Amino acid sequence: MVAGGTGLASLRAALYSLLANRDRYSSVSLLYGGRTPDTLLYRREYDDWTRRGLRLETTVDRATSSDQTSSWAGHVGVVPQLVDRFNPINVSNAVIYCCGPEVMMRYTIRSAMQRGFQRNQIWVSLERNLQCAVGICGHCQLGGEFICKDGPVFQYNLVDKLLSVESF
Repeated sequence: MVAGGTGLASLRAALYSLLANRDRYSSVSLLYGGRTPDTLLYRREYDDWTRRGLRLETTVDRATSSDQTSSWAGHVGVVPQLVDRFNPINVSNAVIYCCGPEVMMRYTIRSAMQRGFQRNQIWVSLERNLQCAVGICGHCQLGGEFICKDGPVFQYNLVDKLLSVESF
């Protein structure tokens, strides 16, 4: 799993399901990043997750928070860098679930594909402009898909061309 910022909230239920069925998987990992140490979600749960078999890698964009009270001894950088340096990995027997800002997901996917992942091994959670939640208003439409009723989780090979369009 790869999450940025509040994207971890969307992946948390899936993470707990993986941990509850940990014996079914050879490896379960979470690569997670936030802007600063004080913006990382669920920090009190990290020890429990790792005890249950999760490999957890975290990073922050900046090591100091706005109030300058937190100290951070971990990795400083962006989430795709965690993908770049993640080892060992058996790409032929792995999937990625990714949720976070679209720019983070774009570069995470690029890093994953450089590591050998195929588009159909990557799942993205798209949560944009949800308003009516039933596909009537069209605010969440992405190409022919309505994020609210067709997603929000999509296999990347089904939305890759739509996500490659950058808005200014």
